[in-house]
Amino acid sequence: MSAARRLLLWECAFLSGVALVQLLGTWVFFSVGIALLWRIFRRQWHAVLLCLLFVSGALRFFISNQAGTIIPAEAIPKTFDVFVDDVDHRVQEQRLTVHALQSRQDEVSNHSVRLLLSAGLYPEYAYGDMLRVQCKKLEVPKKDSYGKYLRLHGIDVLCRFPSVQILRRNTGNFVLASVFGIRELFVRRLQQLFPEPQAALAGGILLGAKQGIPHAVTLAFQRTGVSHILALSGYNITVVITSVFAVCLAIGVPRRKAFWLVLAGLLAFLLITGLSASVVRAAIMGTIVLLARHLGRRSTPLYALVFSATVMTLLNPYVLLDDVGFQLSFFATAGLFWIASWFKRRLTFVSTTLGLRDALSSTLGATTATLPLMLVRFGSISLVSPLTNVLVVPIVPLTMLLTAVGIVLPFVGTLIASFAWLAMTWILTATEILSRLPFAATTDVPLWVLLLLYVLAGMILLMRWCARQCILLSDD
Repeated sequence: MSAARRLLLWECAFLSGVALVQLLGTWVFFSVGIALLWRIFRRQWHAVLLCLLFVSGALRFFISNQAGTIIPAEAIPKTFDVFVDDVDHRVQEQRLTVHALQSRQDEVSNHSVRLLLSAGLYPEYAYGDMLRVQCKKLEVPKKDSYGKYLRLHGIDVLCRFPSVQILRRNTGNFVLASVFGIRELFVRRLQQLFPEPQAALAGGILLGAKQGIPHAVTLAFQRTGVSHILALSGYNITVVITSVFAVCLAIGVPRRKAFWLVLAGLLAFLLITGLSASVVRAAIMGTIVLLARHLGRRSTPLYALVFSATVMTLLNPYVLLDDVGFQLSFFATAGLFWIASWFKRRLTFVSTTLGLRDALSSTLGATTATLPLMLVRFGSISLVSPLTNVLVVPIVPLTMLLTAVGIVLPFVGTLIASFAWLAMTWILTATEILSRLPFAATTDVPLWVLLLLYVLAGMILLMRWCARQCILLSDD
């Protein structure tokens, strides 16, 4: 067995430990412990290592699960001195993620509690502010989908009906404050260049900043299956890598030196977007592929995909089963690698002009891989997703490029931004028209029917593969 396959097996053992202990509970430790002792007795050392990695994955989730602070849910007024970790600007409010420096009633352990609270639009808060917050009611997140979302982001307590007093400004880390400040400058520049909803759409496509996007636009994107262009994911990373590489080669930079410039561009993009989890995950995978090419080695998509999943799960074990974005990104990437090529070989009747065949095959590959997950998580499937993606996705890289240039260049930015406005208007118009179709999305497909179709398709492909192998053997 090669070293790469052995590493892949170890990563799968770790991920299995994280997933199974979350699904089945702590009795998994006992079962694996018995298997481990048996393997040691039989001196099967490779199996012993797999068991240990499985247990380490289970322990990683168990430790993270026990780290949360339990706070009484009684509606008791409490006052906290808090530090602002992040601010999410919404249309009608600001959502602050803070951690408590101390509880003035000393009922909560210091430096361990993260709270989520909503405040008015003014005064504006920022990372690094120290506040005094009085909560009329504290709530522990429930064990529903929203509770899982809060747990994924490390939120221990919901602070209801807060009153907020500013104690000090700009007390945070200088580097992180600069990152959030640059991102905020980009958002404000977009608001100067574009009217709404184009400004909000530009923020979503380029920075993942979804504040200000009207609910009707969000619903239209969901019904037409193009919500992924608003989420910072591997697609955005691919655009950044491809664009920087193309510019480097165009100005005569050698390919190996271009590698370091691409990494620098990728790091700058990560900082501007605020280091969101989805972009970090995609950046890990993109960096692995780039590094493999730089070293002259072949990069297998499966190895890069599983490695990025392992790193993200190691940092936050909840992403494996609770983060829908992580799961969609994982399956969509797998579909792009292994299913899209199958469609591309059979879509020879589709023109290659403007990359239509690539766009359609990529859309069908990603959609095929994510359909069961979409049905389980959201209960609906978009029937117009292939058409919408063909109409919209090919112009997204151009939109990102024109928007970025418009932000950076002070004098001709307005002129360039006008072309970006045209592209975003096309995106908004296409999604709105297609979302109004009565058959745009359906909830009438049972999950078992969909899975049965996948099983039948897999059996047909397997039978065809076996038939080809038999023909090859008979020819030999």
